[in-house]
This record gives sequence, C-alpha cells and structure tokens, in this order.
Amino acid sequence: MAAAALPANDRLFVASHHRHAMIALGAYFSAERRGFAGGGELEDWLAAEAEVDRMLSRMPPIRLSAEVCER
Repeated sequence: MAAAALPANDRLFVASHHRHAMIALGAYFSAERRGFAGGGELEDWLAAEAEVDRMLSRMPPIRLSAEVCER
C-alpha cells in the first residue's frame, strides 16, 4: 500500500547540501559495488538521487513548535 502524499508544506525539509551529501554517498557505494569501473558514474548518481528522494518523501514531517521557529 503506497503512503499518502503529504501536502507540500508538511514535507520533511532537508538542506540541499545534506541531500547532495546523501546522494554522493549512495553513488559512491554503487561505484564501490561495481569495483569503481568507469562509465557508470551518471547511472550511479541518478539511482542514488532517486533512492534519496524516495526515502525523504516517505519520512514523516518534523513539527517544530513556534518557540523553536522563532529562534
């Protein structure tokens, strides 16, 4: 059963540099699994990007109190 889509303002926020780091790590592990053979870098990156985005879309939102948001 697919998870219900969250409204745009209820999605988990991840800073772009953190998302980029997660994708880079995933792509690195993919390259490692194929013995770092050349020619698959783009596929590694795109697969890792899709996996990270899929994972983040399934994460529940983090609700911050008004006090935290004002800091």
